[in-house]
Amino acid sequence: ESAQTALKVLSCFGIKVRKSIVSHLIATSRYPDFQAGLDEANEERLLEKSSLEYRFTHDRVREASHNIIPVDIRAQFHFDLGILLFSTTRGQELGEDAFAIADLINRGMQSPSSKLPAPNEDIAD
Repeated sequence: ESAQTALKVLSCFGIKVRKSIVSHLIATSRYPDFQAGLDEANEERLLEKSSLEYRFTHDRVREASHNIIPVDIRAQFHFDLGILLFSTTRGQELGEDAFAIADLINRGMQSPSSKLPAPNEDIAD
């Protein structure tokens, strides 16, 4: 279950995801077993881990992981993930991670229930 969750979340970023993004996800209480899921997926050779990133071993693995998210909530899932990361990283220098976070939010804005949080609203967990 934790490997499936980790794969599902990482699939939203594409074929690879920077470890800095993963660190932000691990820091939230929404995904308490995220690191264990990554380790399990790595052991099962579904992900490769390098010093800078996690990468799906094959595009088909990423596609299958992304297809775990039901189509009717996929946009909302992306949006919620982007907002979670945005709120968790507020006030930090993000570099390239800012683009990944903005992309998730933008992809999720097509969901009718997507609503940007108020500037002082804390939604990190």
